[in-house]
This record gives sequence, structure tokens and C-alpha cells, in this order.
Amino acid sequence: MNTVLIFDLVGTFAFAAVGVIAGLLKGIDLLGAFLLGCVTGLGGGIIRDLILDIPVAAFYNSWYLPMVFLATMMTFLFSTFFILNYQFLLILDALGLGIFAAIGTEKAIQSETTLAGTLLLGMVSAAGGGMLKDMLLGEIPSVLCKEIYMTSALAGSFVFCLLHSLLPLNINFLFSVLTTIFIRLFF
Repeated sequence: MNTVLIFDLVGTFAFAAVGVIAGLLKGIDLLGAFLLGCVTGLGGGIIRDLILDIPVAAFYNSWYLPMVFLATMMTFLFSTFFILNYQFLLILDALGLGIFAAIGTEKAIQSETTLAGTLLLGMVSAAGGGMLKDMLLGEIPSVLCKEIYMTSALAGSFVFCLLHSLLPLNINFLFSVLTTIFIRLFF
């Protein structure tokens, strides 16, 4: 299993857990929570891959749905912990945001998009699933209300672009993800 896939699965788990908690707080049942976990954990990557006209990773790799299922079950079983520890939920959200911004940026670079297109796809990959989740729950997408949310994804994507040809991929991912997390949590 390569490093990018490991990052992607961790991000999928993190965002799926955020989606499940959002659903549980609205009184949605377990199957509905799983659906929200799928939308939140996989939605941004699906949108990105469709825009890039490349095979949708979530449909061609058998690791993604089990990861969402695992996140759903763990979050459902430990929902009281997640609900009472809002800061932990914010950390999961920031982690998913950073990972998906970096992965979206990398896939856009591989597809030879322009710099503007690359940064946009980094942000879409990072925030697309959360936007879909919010719309399914009848809420205004948080990315439209919380300015720093998209700004942190943009910053992580920009760092990834800057370091792309200077550092090994694993190190670049780390710097990009940490940039996004830092801005998301502390500004």
C-alpha cells in the first residue's frame, strides 16, 4: 500500500466520522449515518476525479467503503465521546481537510492542470464532501460561512505546489497537511 493511499484512507476515516456525527446530531439512523459518512468521506474525491476525467478512486479500490464502514461503526459506538469532545472532532476535520487538499493538489498536478486549476481542485477535493453533507442535512455549507476553512485548504494546496519539485512526495504531503491543519485550528 503506497503512502498516498494510506493518507487517503486516513482522510476518508476522519471525514466519514465527521459526517456520521453530524448525522447522529440530527437524529439520523445508522444507515443514514453510513450514507453521510460516504458522502463526507468520499464526496470531494469523487467530484475531483470526475472533473479530471480519471477513474474514481473510491469505485476502483476496495479499501474505501470498508474504511467508511469502520468509521461509521466506531463513531456510532463511541458517539458520546465524539459529541462531548468537540475539539477532537475539529482535529479530525482539520486532518481530513489537510489530507484531501494535498491529495487533490497532487492528482491535479499529475493531470497537468494550470496552477489555478490545481489550487481549485485541491480545495474541491478537501471541501466537496463536507459541502454535500451540509446540503443533505439542510444546512448552509460551512465552507461558505467559515472563511478560514477554505483558506486553510488553499494554503495547504499552495504549499504542496511550491514544494512539489523540491521535496520527496511523502515529505511534501506532510508539510502541506500540517500547514492546512495549523491554519484550520489556530486562526
